[in-house]
Amino acid sequence: MGCNGSSAKKDLKMKALMYKEKRKGHDPNSQLIMNAYHFPLLENQFVMKASTHVFDPYEVMERLGKGGFATVRLAKYKGINEYMFAMKSMRKVVDEVDMTSSIINELNLLNKLDHPNIANFNEAYQEDEYIHAILEFSPGKSLAQLYSELKEPLPLIDTLKIFYQIFKTAAYLMKKKIIHRDYKPPNIMVEKTQNSDYFGYQIQLIDFGFSRTYQDSLNDKMVMGSPHYVAPESLNQEYSYSADVWSIGIMLYFSICFRYPFEDTDEEELFRKIQEQELSFHPKETWDTVPEELKDLVKMMLEKDPMKRIHIKDIPVHPAFKQIHEIEDSVTITEENRDKLSRYFTRLNAMERKFLKYSTKFLCPSAKTEYCEKFTLLDKNNTGTLNFFPDSPKTNYMESDTSKGNSDSLEVSKESQKYYKVTYSDYLAAIIHHDVICGEVNVELLFHTLNPAYMTDIVMKNEMRDALFLGNNNKKEEKMFDKLKCKTRSGKEVISKEWVMDYYDKIYKKLDRDPDESESSDEEST
Repeated sequence: MGCNGSSAKKDLKMKALMYKEKRKGHDPNSQLIMNAYHFPLLENQFVMKASTHVFDPYEVMERLGKGGFATVRLAKYKGINEYMFAMKSMRKVVDEVDMTSSIINELNLLNKLDHPNIANFNEAYQEDEYIHAILEFSPGKSLAQLYSELKEPLPLIDTLKIFYQIFKTAAYLMKKKIIHRDYKPPNIMVEKTQNSDYFGYQIQLIDFGFSRTYQDSLNDKMVMGSPHYVAPESLNQEYSYSADVWSIGIMLYFSICFRYPFEDTDEEELFRKIQEQELSFHPKETWDTVPEELKDLVKMMLEKDPMKRIHIKDIPVHPAFKQIHEIEDSVTITEENRDKLSRYFTRLNAMERKFLKYSTKFLCPSAKTEYCEKFTLLDKNNTGTLNFFPDSPKTNYMESDTSKGNSDSLEVSKESQKYYKVTYSDYLAAIIHHDVICGEVNVELLFHTLNPAYMTDIVMKNEMRDALFLGNNNKKEEKMFDKLKCKTRSGKEVISKEWVMDYYDKIYKKLDRDPDESESSDEEST
């Protein structure tokens, strides 16, 4: 027995050592310093601009945060207070380890996501030592900052409202086959809103530096996550969506009582407790006031066997969120917004919608807070899309009623009617007034991000095409773009800011004309 105990202790000590070293990008079992994440250099799916231009349009302000790999600063576009962004400056080499592949992987993942609780990625600049990413700015505080300022936990209903959004975001990422692998309070931004009829809070998940697609995670044997939040199986270099469930479960436990379920100042002993110690609820006086349904959810999330752990898609529908479900059920699309969605999908072609969707990236945070919360509540199946039936007296959503046993009637309506998949950026583009979406500053930002050369008043059409469609497989949209008529200079087609503004003007004339004058879109429905 003594021999076995000694062996187990030695194994835990080695895991603690490997955890510390691999978090820095080193493999203690190798004499070579490898690429930090052992991935081949990924092909960019976005345009990387020369860094000489990064400080031309942006006024870099105070530091928002600093980690081992990156520094985040507030950046104001051309000194305009409403147009704030987060500039994440990431070092290409850390402790002699090349991080370029990991950085490109993070930005590629962000570039594919379209969700109200995930920061938009707008553009990137590259220099010898750094890659600078311009991201959507969340004006709130991190969950960690919020906790440090509070003397006691938030009211339970507020905690549920915040975590319901976290769970829905995690379920969306699972649909996209992405594992975040670093859920912790510093990576959850929380902003208090005025929308008392909705959540009253808007959350944003940040820092995708450790994130991987599910397939890539199978080949990545790094130990990821912060010590208190790492899942038992992750210590054995095993990753799946269940590891994210565990990490969020630890956050939820801490949010309720301001203590971790597994605590120790010694990392080796902490890992032993995570893998072996039975879950208990302490302090008892706090947990005695917590509803049994919520304690049941925490137990299911902190099940040590990942095969028995609750599935991420089942968490938002758990009875612990009964009060939130009542709020969710009360939210519908107004007749006015139904009409806006109908015009958007039936009058515009795919290329026109793409330009509008792209422009929503540059909305100032205050312009879309209400829409963020409402879209999250409308997205009852957590796919990041709504199914819009323009010919129906009401709007339906794929799978939104399946938990209530109404899937048959939904399938009938899907088969008998046209419907359109509404992404988050579709929703913003259709609902928000065009004076806001296509204001002069927004159009300038759009032109600037699609212009690889920047600081010129024109861009070659083929350069804008590459910027707009890099990583996009929609050939139909590309053909539409190729057919757009532009001016020529020296025999080459060019696009100016004025051309972009005129293009938007034509789009909104199509949206605003009377029904008798409208032309049907050449875009087929699903």
